[in-house]
Amino acid sequence: MDISDGVTTSKIYSDKNQIPISVYTPELKNPNEKLGAFIAYHGGGWIGGNVLVNENFCKYIAQKAHLRVFNVDYRFAPEYPEYTATDDCFESLNFIVENADKLHVDTNIVVVYGGDSAGGTIAAAIAYMDRKAGHNYVTHQVMCYPCVTLDKETNDQIAWPESKYHLDSFMQARYQKDSIFSDKGLPAIIDVYINGGDTKDPRFSPYNMADQDYKNMPKAFIATDEFDPPLRPTGYAYAKKLAANGVSTYYSNYRGMTHAFLDKFGIFPQGQEFADQVAKWIN
Repeated sequence: MDISDGVTTSKIYSDKNQIPISVYTPELKNPNEKLGAFIAYHGGGWIGGNVLVNENFCKYIAQKAHLRVFNVDYRFAPEYPEYTATDDCFESLNFIVENADKLHVDTNIVVVYGGDSAGGTIAAAIAYMDRKAGHNYVTHQVMCYPCVTLDKETNDQIAWPESKYHLDSFMQARYQKDSIFSDKGLPAIIDVYINGGDTKDPRFSPYNMADQDYKNMPKAFIATDEFDPPLRPTGYAYAKKLAANGVSTYYSNYRGMTHAFLDKFGIFPQGQEFADQVAKWIN
């Protein structure tokens, strides 16, 4: 549900691969006013989704945080496997920052945002790629129930026992049969998306980056939802590891929520609460 007011929508394209980027602009007193950039990557398991998935959230953030929001329509598997998604998103980041004057962007605030899940992986990966490239464009990273590692060995080490979630029979059946990140779903994702690559590569699994890379990461806001095995423990572990390496990190867990609750933005109040907290944290 769109609960924003006065936000306008336009579209731009990156210069190299012509990646479509939806732009949401809040009401301005001066049409040339420079605003911080909030660069969003939607969810969809690296194999689906589009900018409509998180558009209502993005429009609300534009208004609430008074930022110019860029929603990247990156390519995904199976047609474009391996590093295409992260390369598209990294290209979009660089395009936006390097054209900041033309796009009326204040580069003192450059937020990469990932929601939901797969988008969180991408946001963390882009922050990592930005630092490895020596650009240091990204000032904030925000993610909601991110999938921060696609490496099964790492996931098994971090995972919590199912008993910790107090799932009823309905929820147990849902996560055992339907979750894209279950033992059944994860191997399929790896086959289609990673396509034989190294699952520990931080572009696929940001959690697996070296400690020195952690130390260079931008400040972080990480949210998880209560009933989301295994993304709740991995998201929490990522927040702890960032903090342990000296990164200013804010972590929040949304009680009673399940995976993809942001898809109901404007309906579930927790979605608006998350957006309000993100806006407050950035500003």
